[in-house]
Amino acid sequence: MAIFSVFSAISEFNKQTGGLNLANLLPSNQGGGEAPQGSPTPSYSEAVEIVKRLYREILGREADAGGLEANAQSLSNGTLSEEQVRRNLQESLEARNYQTGQYSISTEEAHSIINTGYAKYFLRTPTSSEVNTWLPILTSGRWTKAQFEAELLNAPESKSRGISIGSIIPSGISITTMAIIGVVGLIVVGFFVYMFKK
Repeated sequence: MAIFSVFSAISEFNKQTGGLNLANLLPSNQGGGEAPQGSPTPSYSEAVEIVKRLYREILGREADAGGLEANAQSLSNGTLSEEQVRRNLQESLEARNYQTGQYSISTEEAHSIINTGYAKYFLRTPTSSEVNTWLPILTSGRWTKAQFEAELLNAPESKSRGISIGSIIPSGISITTMAIIGVVGLIVVGFFVYMFKK
């Protein structure tokens, strides 16, 4: 009789509630639904701020335009997570050089490298903002002269000029020196042309 009463109670409960759903009694991540996917993908503006912060934390400098754009795009479109960007920066050659100061140079030498590089690849002088960006990178040893010049060579501004004068000037020779050589060459050619006509 007691067993019959229990079954009757269960039957009445099922009629009123539509049945016992065990999923409702479990935590949301155990009820057959999808597991949480982690932090949401940041917007582009949020990604920019994340990348700027990571550059300051890991490399001790402001993010350069190319690195900022590439990493912010990867973050905002979900290609890379913040942790992946962090790890990429930590494992970079610049980060290792920053920790050891392996290639550190003087401020005067860094100024010379920056001015020569911009004249060679961009055919102009660097702005004060550009100088302030590159000085700590070069003086701290995070980048070598070769790395700096490679960055300028591959920059959109350099590529937009096609084959720049800088790409055909041997390393260590300034544009002024090349101009003087050119003028002397023209004088010599003119002299020979004059003598030939006589």
